[in-house]
Amino acid sequence: QDGSVVHNMAQDMKAKFVEDFEKLLSSLKTEEEEKKKNERACTLCGSEKLLFEPPVYFCNGLNCPSKRIRRNSHYYVAGNNNQYCWCNQCYNDLKEETPIEFVDLTIKKSGLVRKKNDETHEESWVQCDTCE
Repeated sequence: QDGSVVHNMAQDMKAKFVEDFEKLLSSLKTEEEEKKKNERACTLCGSEKLLFEPPVYFCNGLNCPSKRIRRNSHYYVAGNNNQYCWCNQCYNDLKEETPIEFVDLTIKKSGLVRKKNDETHEESWVQCDTCE
């Protein structure tokens, strides 16, 4: 009811929300206008580049077979095509003298290359999917 403590607090909270919401909208509008000024960006949405979903790698180790290798963690790979991967734990469990054998590849632990799972690939600009 009008004049109650709860009603007055609700009105104050609503006024604060409206004020903050208007500030947010104006900052988003300013940011959007800045993006649209960039000549390399889409003139409708302001997107400058599109990124593919990051690749997902799975561990080939014996401790965690087919377990997903987390983003931004280190892993080890055999060859250049990232077909065979090991997480840190499984790599540490590998024995140096024992060869790792697959159908199309035989490699030793020393032949594995350390990488970080933080790759992002940029999609070449064809057309903006957002504005289609």
